[in-house]
Amino acid sequence: MSDWVINQLGDLVDFQKGRKVETSQFQLLGSERYLGASSLVGGHDGYASTFQSVQANKNDVLMLWDGERSGLVGHGLLGVVSSTVSKLSSNGKITSSLLYYYLLQNFEWIQNRRTGTGVPHVPKDLARILKLKYPVDEKHQKIIVSILETIDRSIEKTEAIIHKYQQINAGLMHDLFTRGLTADGKLRPHREQAPELYQETSIGWIPREWKAKKLSDILIDSGGYLQTGPFGSQLHAREYTSEGVPVVMPQDINGGKIGILDIARIPEKRAQILHRHRLKIGDIIIARRGELNRAAAITEIEKNWVCGTGCFLLRLGGVN
Repeated sequence: MSDWVINQLGDLVDFQKGRKVETSQFQLLGSERYLGASSLVGGHDGYASTFQSVQANKNDVLMLWDGERSGLVGHGLLGVVSSTVSKLSSNGKITSSLLYYYLLQNFEWIQNRRTGTGVPHVPKDLARILKLKYPVDEKHQKIIVSILETIDRSIEKTEAIIHKYQQINAGLMHDLFTRGLTADGKLRPHREQAPELYQETSIGWIPREWKAKKLSDILIDSGGYLQTGPFGSQLHAREYTSEGVPVVMPQDINGGKIGILDIARIPEKRAQILHRHRLKIGDIIIARRGELNRAAAITEIEKNWVCGTGCFLLRLGGVN
């Protein structure tokens, strides 16, 4: 079995901060890809002049040094290093690929130690305070990287499949909400094929037997209501705890589901005071800030949770 050692990050890499250079949205003569924050996560930052620049090759690890996401890392990139990014070049003790995975794993650790009163920065003494444990034998380092890369590829394929089916689902929902079903459970023909089956309304063309009503009218007719979550004066961030009743925020709602991994919580006694904001089966919770298309129907699982400040609680009459 390979021996493992522990070293400070500064004993494994050489740091070089990027410089300010001329940038452009287009690739001009004497320019290369500009490697800023977006490039580290698969995006594009335009192009930059190579004159007096710091350049990265595919063996370097790049770390965002300044900004809210400082500590973010990228690998295998070729181009001009942004002034907000640092280039970390391995001195041979550890492969750059394994170094990348270690730094990726330590992103939250680095974030919790950022410095700066305005723009946050990676801690200046990162090279000293971050220690890495790794196998000395390069062959074993490459085996670890190979396993991690295989997992990454599997995740990417799974995410691609999920994205595909999300698009199919969105298309099907659009058809259901604009065409509806016939008596035998099939999609109604398109309006171009059967215009007599449709009527024009304030919200567009809908099946002739449907009615277009305002949400407010539906709520009044059913005895329901729409309300915001508790205002800031009613519920403060300092009241959140690691255990207790979950409080649903916009970021917790994804794909029509409510995630619980990073959800905020408050004590049961505090939740009882906010009883009007507690969720019931059949409620719909909707984001009212950020991505406004986030929404979820409340099930038995979320019963008695609390609607957070950044959400609307929609309750139709008859919900128990």
